[in-house]
Amino acid sequence: MREHRGGPRGTGTPGNAGSNTVADHITVLREAIAQLPARYRRKIIFRADGAGATKDLLTWIKTEATQHGYTWHYSVGFDVTEPVREAIAAVPTRVWAPALTPDDEVRRGAHVTEITGLLTLADGWPPELRVMARTEPLHPNKPAPSRNSAGSASKPSPPTCPATTTPGWTPSTATTPGSKR
Repeated sequence: MREHRGGPRGTGTPGNAGSNTVADHITVLREAIAQLPARYRRKIIFRADGAGATKDLLTWIKTEATQHGYTWHYSVGFDVTEPVREAIAAVPTRVWAPALTPDDEVRRGAHVTEITGLLTLADGWPPELRVMARTEPLHPNKPAPSRNSAGSASKPSPPTCPATTTPGWTPSTATTPGSKR
């Protein structure tokens, strides 16, 4: 959130300061959490775009939750790099599960899978980090960040939320991108 003249609300940061700093994100989250009645602070899922995918922010979320005995999860955007594209392409078609809406309805044409075991993540990411990829039909006015063989957009997202997996296949035992099956 940006005010017309200044930085993120409540940060006191000048409007020309660098955007998307972890300090700003933590300040905004602290203030948002403080506005919640105490009983609603126990279980929170934080969602952010790629700007929120910083090691320090995710570590802060887990540390704060542990200190207060809360159950907090996160789902943030993740850069679609060449290794991520290769990991998405390496996932067998049978492993992609239908994506669900918040009401547990199947999203037509949308699928999700885990690619964590197909990636080599840099040091410093939380150990419980899981990278999920989602495909969905292309919007006619938006270019795809990555395409799978079916022509759908693919977007990776590292959540800590519980998820189901496809029996008989796990990313940790999958072949690496580019290897022969």
